[in-house]
Amino acid sequence: MTKPMDVLVMETRGHYADVSIAQLEEAGHRVHRCFAPGDKGFPCRGVSSPDECPIDEGVDVALVVRPRGVPQATILEAGVTCALRAGVPVVEDGQAALDPFESWITRRVDDAGVVAACEGAVVDGWASLRDRIERRALRLMGGTDSAGPLGYDFERQGHRLKVRLSGPPLPDDVVHALAVRAVDAARAEGHRAQEIDITYTPTAPQEDGHEH
Repeated sequence: MTKPMDVLVMETRGHYADVSIAQLEEAGHRVHRCFAPGDKGFPCRGVSSPDECPIDEGVDVALVVRPRGVPQATILEAGVTCALRAGVPVVEDGQAALDPFESWITRRVDDAGVVAACEGAVVDGWASLRDRIERRALRLMGGTDSAGPLGYDFERQGHRLKVRLSGPPLPDDVVHALAVRAVDAARAEGHRAQEIDITYTPTAPQEDGHEH
């Protein structure tokens, strides 16, 4: 990935995630926490300081770091539930055996490391929405004289989901219809954003390489 991610990091017990946090920050990503280092649990930051909830501020991916053989989620991992409800992809650095989150995670950290897993999960997390929009766009644009692939960029900003589309020049009515279909795709995907902003930027046609 070329741009920094906002990563919500959780851990089964205090300091389990220290190494992962260092790796993420060294790679240029921003780390957010539900609990300050040394906190034992309730209340989380979203309760004690509602304006500072990482999920409400907007994160790209959540990472939970846990040891093997812990069959129940701990209070310090409560943010996993919040991330899932917000549609944020969840990465786990831990073993699958006895894992309460196994059915819900997007990726598990492997030999490629925690940074690669988190970056890959962001891509994975948007893939399904991109495919939904693509199917709707193809049906719509098939009835126009325009052709060419669409470009996609997604961003969470708190309770707002921003979808930036780009592609061939289109009539205004087609752009409006495409925006409506993109919002419908996001709702069908289960994104709980209170606001969904869709923009469309026409890209200049490529030169054919011939002189006229």
